[in-house]
Amino acid sequence: MRIYDADVGHWLNFPNPLLTPPSAFIATYDWLPAVLESILLAIAQSHEPPVMHTLRPYGVLRELYDAHSQDPASGIVELSASDVLREFLVGNAAVPGGTPRIETIAAARSPEERAAAAQEWLTNVRDVAAQYLPGHMPGAAPGGVFTSVPTRSTASKTPIFRDLAPDVFWATEALTRLLQREAAALARGAATAGTGYLDDGPLVIPEAERSDHVDAEHFAAGADGVGRSAHPDRGDLRRLGRLFRCRTARRVRVGRRHRHRWRVHPGQRAVRRSRRTGGVAAVAHRQALPADPGGGLGAR
Repeated sequence: MRIYDADVGHWLNFPNPLLTPPSAFIATYDWLPAVLESILLAIAQSHEPPVMHTLRPYGVLRELYDAHSQDPASGIVELSASDVLREFLVGNAAVPGGTPRIETIAAARSPEERAAAAQEWLTNVRDVAAQYLPGHMPGAAPGGVFTSVPTRSTASKTPIFRDLAPDVFWATEALTRLLQREAAALARGAATAGTGYLDDGPLVIPEAERSDHVDAEHFAAGADGVGRSAHPDRGDLRRLGRLFRCRTARRVRVGRRHRHRWRVHPGQRAVRRSRRTGGVAAVAHRQALPADPGGGLGAR
């Protein structure tokens, strides 16, 4: 097994032999789980010069979907799979001189035909994976052949693909959505925006009522609709204080024999503790802060 590295322009070999050799495969699609589990061999051989070269094939494999070098692509970081699919749809070969091994895809001549052929192939792979999903998982095929493994005899006849089936099912659905997005964008004659996620359409962001506008109207017209001066009176200030739940200064008694230090309360009020015996009172400064969910400052 090998993979083409476009950065250096040549093929890279996966570990050989694999941890599970082809002679132990039960299904023809056991290649993928066998290659992935053999990363353990690549890690064990990574010290050999040139150092870490045995892990490069797995890095190239990951970069086909997500080439971000750190965390998974998100936000403004675009999935590399978008570029790969876009190049595939317009007919640019990922490997110089290479041709697809899937006949329907190889026979396609237009972006629409390639998109339809690729979606058909992805759907077929997804349906195979659904036969292996546990019955409680979304997408599991009713009465799937390997939905459950009730006996040791069944286990001995189960392809190792079953361990990877949930990931394959997710990946085929994600790639299908991404393929449809790129095909639609190509049909419109525009490239998709660089997003690291699959866009499900526009969303309307709800807006909260701004309290400052409410207060201004309240002071100007009054709660009962009667005209009033824009300058708030004492009653208005009390109502405004209740609105923001101002907390008055309070004294907090602390225990004895504590070290002389300052600590910052989650409500951003500083409380001082003292060495003096008999307990002292610390004053929290008056601030217009939201209510303390913990019930105020307490001795700790």
